[in-house]
Amino acid sequence: MNYEISYVLPRNLVNAIDKFAIQTKSTRFEIFFIVWASVLAQVTGQSDFCIGVPVRQRNTPSLENTIGCYINMLCIRVREIPIPANLTIKSIHNMRCNIRQSLARQDIPLYKILELVKIERNERPPLFQTLFALQDNPHPYLKLKDVGSTFIRQPYLELPLELHAEIWPSPNGSLELSLSYQTKYISTQLAEQFGTLFVNAYRDQ
Repeated sequence: MNYEISYVLPRNLVNAIDKFAIQTKSTRFEIFFIVWASVLAQVTGQSDFCIGVPVRQRNTPSLENTIGCYINMLCIRVREIPIPANLTIKSIHNMRCNIRQSLARQDIPLYKILELVKIERNERPPLFQTLFALQDNPHPYLKLKDVGSTFIRQPYLELPLELHAEIWPSPNGSLELSLSYQTKYISTQLAEQFGTLFVNAYRDQ
């Protein structure tokens, strides 16, 4: 069974995060990813793990207008990352370099990596069991004469991974952290711990 919980990052907090990203010469995605990885390390006690990141495969002009879904799952390895309270400019820089090195190799298909590492397969997804995505799709509007409409994001019917963390934009400039999880592996209490630590990591700075 799949559940979903969400948290709001208010506009003033988002502005502060963007300012911090500029100060550390990072992108918004990199800061969010680093904090998410740090939260995972704190809660699970693991110091060496991977996170899946969906990346669009339209990085050449010839593919920009091609119809179809061009997405690859990028596996980013996280090692020895401090907990959120202990993150420093140096640790952010190190992880940022790791992220950019991984992104530079995004054209390598995931199945090729699986062939190379030869991980013994079982019922759990290989390499990583959690996904992180920063969505930049504009908030959709449906304009109808004399009729109001409200956009409702539909939950996933199935989750290929045990824990999905996605950040979505809102029309008012705030962001929404959506955590989708398989209750077979992640309890609601554990999911709430992930979400609370993630949001509070920015408020505590």
